[in-house]
Amino acid sequence: MTLASNSDFKKWVLQLKKDIRSAQVKAAIKVNTELLRLFFHNRTKLMIKSVNLHCPKSRDKESGF
Repeated sequence: MTLASNSDFKKWVLQLKKDIRSAQVKAAIKVNTELLRLFFHNRTKLMIKSVNLHCPKSRDKESGF
């Protein structure tokens, strides 16, 4: 009997494939979550810098001068 004809082995391989796919999806979700956090963090910084460049008076208020 070969491994390919062994039903227990086939079940094991199928389960292994499912587990790998599940781990890949979980990893992708975590990576995308971190990328979104980074994007929104930098977006906020960029917006603040943009306001400060276009409205120097608001920059003076923020610095206390």
